[in-house]
Amino acid sequence: MRDGFYREMFLIGAFWNWGAGALLLFFQKPLFALYGMPHPAYPIFLQMVCVSVIAFGLGYYWVYRDLNSNRGIVQLGAALKIAVFLFFLYYYWAGTLHVSFLATGAVDLVFAFFFIAFLRRPQHVAQEGAGSASTAKSACT
Repeated sequence: MRDGFYREMFLIGAFWNWGAGALLLFFQKPLFALYGMPHPAYPIFLQMVCVSVIAFGLGYYWVYRDLNSNRGIVQLGAALKIAVFLFFLYYYWAGTLHVSFLATGAVDLVFAFFFIAFLRRPQHVAQEGAGSASTAKSACT
């Protein structure tokens, strides 16, 4: 896969995280009611998770802007997206999570797959910088 694909994927990933985090942060009560789930007694913990999800979206945006930097964000993001899927799968199997939440976890698993593929790409591809902002800047000077 080429850098252009990865750039678009990280931008989509940023919007995915921003959307999911903001949706749950600002519409907790209606979402929980929609799925027949009790609202958490202490919503601060859910709100902290939502803010973290939004912050990771910012990290994915940084990777989109410069594919050759911020690899640690991609590594951490891949690990956390796998963890999210596994937690969702566990609670779905336990009968306490609606299938639509499992579907969102599956989307995170797909992102994790692409994040890992990005990290495993050959170094010469990473150094070419095709489509990176830093290469475009140096080409103009």
